[in-house]
Amino acid sequence: MNAQQYLEAKKLFETYDERVADTTLTVEAAWSAHLAEEMHVKRDEALAASDWMMLDDAPTDKSKAAAYRQQLRDLPAQNGWPVQVMWPVNPYS
Repeated sequence: MNAQQYLEAKKLFETYDERVADTTLTVEAAWSAHLAEEMHVKRDEALAASDWMMLDDAPTDKSKAAAYRQQLRDLPAQNGWPVQVMWPVNPYS
């Protein structure tokens, strides 16, 4: 099985439940929704991990921290979401 065949099989397998629940979904639509959910979880984890940056006594530049967190919130509006995501760079990692 080559990489393309593997990806197609993965799409079919990982979206099976969604497609059974909603028979109008195509494999591609279900896969996009699946990826979006995964990316939202990853984005939310990054936001939670950066909460400390905004604390009053945190040794951070609040404007840089706020800009990073806003970029995380804006990820779903990117062209290519959720397949091609350009993740912002954490200024304090």
